[in-house]
Amino acid sequence: MLTEFQEENKKSTPMPDGHQSDWKWTIAAIFGVALAIWAVGKALEIQRMIQYPPAGVAQHAITLSESGKATVVPDTAEVEFSVISEAKAPQDAQRDNTQKMNAIIQFVKDQNIDAKDIKTAAYNLYPKYNYENGRADIVGYTLTQSLRVKVRDIEKLGALLEGVTSRGTNQVGDIRFFVDDPDASKQEARKEAVAKVRAKADELARLMGVRLGRVIAFSESGGDMPPIFYAKAEAYGAGGVAPAPQIEQGTQDITVTVTVTYEIR
Repeated sequence: MLTEFQEENKKSTPMPDGHQSDWKWTIAAIFGVALAIWAVGKALEIQRMIQYPPAGVAQHAITLSESGKATVVPDTAEVEFSVISEAKAPQDAQRDNTQKMNAIIQFVKDQNIDAKDIKTAAYNLYPKYNYENGRADIVGYTLTQSLRVKVRDIEKLGALLEGVTSRGTNQVGDIRFFVDDPDASKQEARKEAVAKVRAKADELARLMGVRLGRVIAFSESGGDMPPIFYAKAEAYGAGGVAPAPQIEQGTQDITVTVTVTYEIR
């Protein structure tokens, strides 16, 4: 029967050298296979990143911006004019204002202006006060009615203004000139901008000794056409017929800016 000392001594007896060596080689082989699998996976990941770089990852590229411009003559005008009536009683102010504005609207329609281009822009009735001895007494009423009209034939604008003032308009607002459909002009400006970007990219590629690749990013800004305003004026020819004013719409510039990023090789 083994003593307790013999039992403990038996448990602590080392494995034979041959068995210990085989165990070490097994661990090393497993580690080597795992390392190889990791390396292959990492290589595939790097290859995918090179072929399809994720957003924010730097790559060999060049980014350029250029602007193109198209000069156009406005073909449409928008004008706002008002009838301002004053009277002691609100009904009297309304009666006078309505009579004049109805005549103006009929005149505008007689100029072959479509009903969809005629819009009431404001209708305001407010009292007039006399301030005296700390009191505010109503002494009358003012009614302002405004009409906004889009004129698609600018040659009619001068005669239109003369006609509405002779029928009671006593205030003319800003006249706004613009191109009703600017898409064709934007396209012209865009083509010019893209051509200038490509020419600059070719020149830089030649100077740097590289070749241009595919377009990897593109953006566009601008294209909005700020309207031209004709100064606001009070009505002319009160109580009589004034000569039709000569209105000039001038020209406007439509500018489009493009930014293009090319891959370089």
